[in-house]
Amino acid sequence: MSLAYVNGEYLEIESHSENIQNVYSSDDYGKVVEELILEKYSYGQEIAILRQKEAKPEEYTEYYNYCEECKTEAKRLCGIN
Repeated sequence: MSLAYVNGEYLEIESHSENIQNVYSSDDYGKVVEELILEKYSYGQEIAILRQKEAKPEEYTEYYNYCEECKTEAKRLCGIN
């Protein structure tokens, strides 16, 4: 058994990689991306990073890459190819 964070709560599932894909639908994609990003960055942190994009390019690049990873994971979780 393992725990999966789904729609703001933890659910017990047998195999994270096999069962979690069916928890979300493609309509949930945006919400899932947001939840994944919020696991690392608060809204305030996102705004600060975006505002200082030119002044702190390394920090922005790290943030951008993380967001892209979240989008890829959200597509997997929502069954989007």
